[in-house]
Amino acid sequence: MNPLFEAIYEVQEATLMAGRAFRRALSRPRYVREIITQMDLIGVGSILIIALTGVFTGGILALNTIPTLKTFGATAKTGELVMTSLVREMGPVLHR
Repeated sequence: MNPLFEAIYEVQEATLMAGRAFRRALSRPRYVREIITQMDLIGVGSILIIALTGVFTGGILALNTIPTLKTFGATAKTGELVMTSLVREMGPVLHR
């Protein structure tokens, strides 16, 4: 099969699958208990991974910024800098 036609076929299949998923997500029956259980498993189950990622990213960020802050005598601001950087700049990156 031609690679161009194969790529078009794959896009078509993905589009049809997404359309079916959206259509069926809005139709009955709705399994509220199962949805809540899965949301709980996914959300609570990923807290450890998120915490570890935040701790190690914050540690590396602090280690990289301390030499620069020493130049200006502002090492006391390291925690504030790391917190602000993680929340404002890296939060959306680590969220996905």
